[in-house]
Amino acid sequence: MTDNFEFRSIHPDEVEQAIAIEQICFPPNEACSPKAMTERIAKVPQLFLVVIDKSTGKLAGFLNGVATDEEKFRDEFFTDIDLCDENGKNVMLLGLDVLPEYRGQGLARELVYRYSQREKANGRKKLFLTCLEQKVEMYKKFGLQDLGIADSTWGGEEWHEMVLKDECDNMENKVSDNVIEKNYRECLKFNEINESKVDNFDLATAKAALENLYELYKNGILTGRFTKDKDYVVRCADLVILAEENKDSLFYDAWRVWFRYFVSMGYADGMSCGRQYAVAPDA
Repeated sequence: MTDNFEFRSIHPDEVEQAIAIEQICFPPNEACSPKAMTERIAKVPQLFLVVIDKSTGKLAGFLNGVATDEEKFRDEFFTDIDLCDENGKNVMLLGLDVLPEYRGQGLARELVYRYSQREKANGRKKLFLTCLEQKVEMYKKFGLQDLGIADSTWGGEEWHEMVLKDECDNMENKVSDNVIEKNYRECLKFNEINESKVDNFDLATAKAALENLYELYKNGILTGRFTKDKDYVVRCADLVILAEENKDSLFYDAWRVWFRYFVSMGYADGMSCGRQYAVAPDA
């Protein structure tokens, strides 16, 4: 679906387009000012990711942020570009914009995915953002975790702070990396033998996909939707349900790759996540 679009950093002559899109996508009290947007593009164009409609050559949307070593979002990031440290280990995302006529095509998800992969390659550890309550579930599907109510009062609104981490550092009883890597290599080999298409399935993405699916499953246990047995068996049927309910997740394609491998290994009925590749839900 994204074949009709190009993803790249912003060009200097696209400032006016970015300003116009920001005013369309956000109400006046939330939108970045033309002055701040112009300064941001001038100083850190490499921290923008734009999506271009190939048929028109125009911007369909963009995602942008500023780099910093800080780990707490504050409103000054929106207005003071001098707070940006281009060598910072984290990125504060300042706006995900997709024009109304391009929505429903997965562009927001693709922007978040491609941005996170690019910045991970640049050595970033975490991506932070703030969003209104009605957007929390969307961003969870993109792989972010909700940190609760933010300190931000931008635009006079109440915001949630969310984070996308590079590592699976919030998992209890994490199995050693070599176990996961072994399963990852076997998974790739299985898909290659069966000529299954595998895109965007590097080791880091594969591990993060398992973490995200585990978190969804654990929430299902905590809410009573799924039943945890004494052997910590995770039932593939439950995982498939979660995946199908979250098709717009950043990790949906990676889940499908893993599922093909799980079935090939005989885990169609259930698998002991504590012993195989991931982690067991809390006892």
